[in-house]
Amino acid sequence: MFAVCGIASILFLGGWNTGIPPLDDALYAARNAGASGQGSAIVGYLANVLGMLVFVSKAALGVFVQIWLRWTLPRLRIDQVMTTCLKYLVPISCFLFLGATVWPLLLATALQRSTWTPEALGVRAAAELRESVPAADVPATASGAVTAVEARQESATEGAVR
Repeated sequence: MFAVCGIASILFLGGWNTGIPPLDDALYAARNAGASGQGSAIVGYLANVLGMLVFVSKAALGVFVQIWLRWTLPRLRIDQVMTTCLKYLVPISCFLFLGATVWPLLLATALQRSTWTPEALGVRAAAELRESVPAADVPATASGAVTAVEARQESATEGAVR
């Protein structure tokens, strides 16, 4: 139970971060200063211990919730589980699968494109990135990728104009 709650703590609850931004920034700076040798090693060690305590407390809270739910809710019989699966879960999953297959077809026929926006999100993100970063700071590989995106965008707009 603790291993599952530890993984859930890392994935969903922020792991060793406290959730208080100024405190997290200070702990991060203390860890880095202690690890690089620029600051006190003891302060870095104490920051790591506090992070471990935060992680263990989050995982212990998850174990508490698991035990609490297990003691509170009644045990389900196998016939109840099968009834729930066949009556509710299978029809819901079939409906969701049908929706996931029909939705792109409706978008393609109604809007003549596969997304809600006129252009793909990656094209918009690349354009905003180009505007926010000066040309001297963009590495050569990124500029090559941007030109490929521009070429695809130009060919797509030329096809739409014709």
